[in-house]
Amino acid sequence: MKNLPPGKWKLWTGLILFVLGLYRFIITIPGPSTGIESLSINPSPVWRQKEEWIRVFEKTSYGALIASEEMTEEYSSRDSRWVSVLIRQAVRRNITLQNRFEHSFFSSAEEIIRLFPRQGFKPSLRNEEKRGNFHSIRTEEKLSELFLNLLSERGVSYVLLRSDALNRIVAVSPQWFSMVYKKGKWTLWKLNSSRPFMELLSQKPIALLTEGDSLQKKSEFRLENLPEPILDFKFQWNISLVPVSKEEFESNKIFFSGAYEASQLHFYFQKRVEEGIDKKNERKPDTRKEKNAQISLSSEIDPLVWNDSEIKWELSKEAESDVCFPILIRSGFFPIWELVSGEKIYRTLEGQFYFCSTEKRNKFVFYDIRTYLITLIQFLLPLLFFGTTFLTHRKISN
Repeated sequence: MKNLPPGKWKLWTGLILFVLGLYRFIITIPGPSTGIESLSINPSPVWRQKEEWIRVFEKTSYGALIASEEMTEEYSSRDSRWVSVLIRQAVRRNITLQNRFEHSFFSSAEEIIRLFPRQGFKPSLRNEEKRGNFHSIRTEEKLSELFLNLLSERGVSYVLLRSDALNRIVAVSPQWFSMVYKKGKWTLWKLNSSRPFMELLSQKPIALLTEGDSLQKKSEFRLENLPEPILDFKFQWNISLVPVSKEEFESNKIFFSGAYEASQLHFYFQKRVEEGIDKKNERKPDTRKEKNAQISLSSEIDPLVWNDSEIKWELSKEAESDVCFPILIRSGFFPIWELVSGEKIYRTLEGQFYFCSTEKRNKFVFYDIRTYLITLIQFLLPLLFFGTTFLTHRKISN
């Protein structure tokens, strides 16, 4: 811009850039209030059926988390993008499953895991190639079970699929998935068993020790890094894994049931299996232990207030804990949340919020400072640009 000749060139150039920016952020990115797709000559099939789809979504439970598939193909991606918009218009939460694979079928657990959204740093291509794909080929029934576990662990109640590959994986397990509605290439499935949005855990998570305290180190370790036996045991025993550094664990030991490195998880689960076998072989069952096991089941927490800015809850009087109450919040997005009571908040390998609350009544507050900051910058930049151009033009004229 500095190399342009003096005069009105800078002003017109700035105006053109401003208009292009508006087009980029308002028109090309869909939103519930734009309706730009209605002006398209060739709108996507989902948008042409929007009233019908919104009615279908509104029949689901209020606040339900609906996972929708996003295809990598250009036209399919455009169609998938508007599916997410319609889900949000129906006042339902949404996460997208990014289908990046070009082949028509899934064969390994890693491919299923990578469908789900990630948070934090992405591993480098060199590390990806070095690690490789060490997951073996699984049957469709095993992949369907893994898909169910990954969905329910995130609190998903419904899944909207487009590809034949994922629809086939879901269809092989009618005991876990029920078809709700089918229109065109899209099929809505309901999970027959899903996890609550907010849950008081029966056992505290395991601290998965990582090297270093950096956010990159903790976010680089993902579910696909776990060997398949460990992955199966994790869902079988319903155990949450939280990546933390050794220093973090030492400062908050009461938040976790134990701490292990990834290489030690096999011995931990093997010990759990042996303990389970020993209990079955006991001649006289301990009724007191059985009673305590029944009491220790995870329980759903019904929030008193649940909106975009805060979540309030109060545990029942029957809930008891010596130190703190382990609570898991299954969220479909990754915002900035803070506990009013001040306890540290962790993220599980699935990206869910975990904390151990010392109070039965507490509040989770959302600080959306990024949105206001970005909006302010986008508003001030063109004004500053036009102001500078005007003053420069006046100076040259004088």
